[in-house]
Amino acid sequence: MDGRLLSTKTPYASVKPLRQGYQTGFSTDRAVGMASADSSEFVEDTLQVTCIGTSTAVSSQTETGESSDSTSSKTEQGTLEHGDIVITDVQSGRTLPAALSGRVDDFSVMLLSPHTWLDDHVIDHAQALLKEQFPSTEGLHATTSLALLSTLPAATYGFVQIFYVCANHWVTVSNIGCQVGVVNVFDSLNASHTQEFLMQVTGLLCFPGRSVKLQWPSIQHQEGGSDCGLFAIANSLTLSRGEDPCNVSYNQTLMRTHLYACFQNGLLTPFPKSVKTLSVTVAQTMDMDVHCHCRRTIRAGKDPVVACRRCGQLFHQFCLNGVQDVAQYVCPSCSVIMLC
Repeated sequence: MDGRLLSTKTPYASVKPLRQGYQTGFSTDRAVGMASADSSEFVEDTLQVTCIGTSTAVSSQTETGESSDSTSSKTEQGTLEHGDIVITDVQSGRTLPAALSGRVDDFSVMLLSPHTWLDDHVIDHAQALLKEQFPSTEGLHATTSLALLSTLPAATYGFVQIFYVCANHWVTVSNIGCQVGVVNVFDSLNASHTQEFLMQVTGLLCFPGRSVKLQWPSIQHQEGGSDCGLFAIANSLTLSRGEDPCNVSYNQTLMRTHLYACFQNGLLTPFPKSVKTLSVTVAQTMDMDVHCHCRRTIRAGKDPVVACRRCGQLFHQFCLNGVQDVAQYVCPSCSVIMLC
């Protein structure tokens, strides 16, 4: 960040949470450096910019676009305004598990200050605690690792994962209790989504069929716009305990102090809540076609694709490592048929 263009670019989806790293002791420059690879930017709600100077810290404000005096991001209804950042190309390698932080005391300002978003360090620390307490629960990958579209392990059933969507917004995604090829998105705010988010979710589900269904169950909505990370952690814990987030109502005023106490004790306990028994309803559904070996969606206008010249199936060009002549590409299924 000394005035030179960076040699690589990184998706804004993965950089955004890290820009709040100043609240946990990391500088913005270091945070940007931690992110790598994927030549994509949001279609719906981000823009691509070039890093030619030191970026400014993101101020605390609501996810709904209610801002203080300083520059920051707005939701899909507005435009994203932010300091200078560079945006990337694709990162190979496998996803990383969420890791415990050794700086829990540094989370106090972020956790105990109202109207302050949680960053990826807090989210990953909570997921790491969940993995220790519920080792059979799949998912719980480091959030930035997913944002980089890293190679995912084989498809799993019974996963819980917190995802970064856009504009400082976190949601919980799980296929627990779902039919095969269906995944629930527990969103405490507004059921927003981006192409990057859909690509990450379908990659984690890794469904071998032609399409997957995303559904947004009706759950408790948060008051204000800055507590989505708290609800994402609370819903992840509820799911890991075998309970349904649709049937609980959290005491939002106590969530911050409760989570900080859990971090200090090194154990996540149920958030203060009341249990209600309601018929589960789905507020929104979306069917998504999936392609390629990775079984992800294809981002319109962003992902170079290659079609098998025999069956016509589509593949991400960045997934076909070592293929020299993409125009003559024959997929593995058709290659087996040819040999027979």
